[in-house]
Amino acid sequence: PDDIRHDDELRNDREIALIASKDNAYAFEAVSAELKNDREFTLEVLKAQGKAIESVAGKFLSDREVALTAISSYGGAMRHIDEKFRSDKEIILAGVNSRFNVDDIYERFPKDVTSDREFMKKVLFLDGNCFYHIDESSQKDTEFKLIKKLHEI
Repeated sequence: PDDIRHDDELRNDREIALIASKDNAYAFEAVSAELKNDREFTLEVLKAQGKAIESVAGKFLSDREVALTAISSYGGAMRHIDEKFRSDKEIILAGVNSRFNVDDIYERFPKDVTSDREFMKKVLFLDGNCFYHIDESSQKDTEFKLIKKLHEI
């Protein structure tokens, strides 16, 4: 990754830049602007390194496929993708399933998501830590408590 930062030829070489970026999300910072603006290249990197979303060209942050790809491997991508995706249940579930930085998802739950009882049960089944991010009435609910208990067994 350090070599790619200082060599314009490497920064523009699609194959080398892809290998470096898939290996280390921070290498994506150093790839050429041309490659960063290539949607297919960006998607390829994000499949392996969702954390690279931190360096993705702004125009892609509102692209649902880019958001879903990044969050599928890195829940922390929720901090970087367009706000309109914070209520997207498929994106939320993909982030929870990624098991990486899921607190970034929970901390950004909009009210319409947390008020959907059935959906929140799904999330809680996937990750017991979600329990600490649901509303107080759900934390007191017997069904939610039982689901949380399953994670402790």
